[in-house]
Amino acid sequence: MIVSHFHPDHVFGLMSRAPDNTQTFPNAVVYVPSNEFKFWMDESIFTKLPERQHGLPKRLQAMFPLFKDKLKQYEWDTEVIPESARSRHQAIRPGHTAFIVASGKEQ
Repeated sequence: MIVSHFHPDHVFGLMSRAPDNTQTFPNAVVYVPSNEFKFWMDESIFTKLPERQHGLPKRLQAMFPLFKDKLKQYEWDTEVIPESARSRHQAIRPGHTAFIVASGKEQ
């Protein structure tokens, strides 16, 4: 599973509702953009955001460690899954990513 960014509509389907946090797809390897992961996992985010916006980072910081070895970070402009998906930076905000999906010479 490849995640482009950590907005709730892109990641909350990976887990059941808090506080349970049961993985929806327990056997899936989840690929996440490293810049996005670093941004949201940084404890100092709570000093950067107003308190009314702390819910998202709290949820992300509770759920992503539960993936353990099934969570893989990728860098921009790298092949995420060999010969099928390559990440591209999308300058909307840190970590927001788009993909080129290809099979052979087809995109």
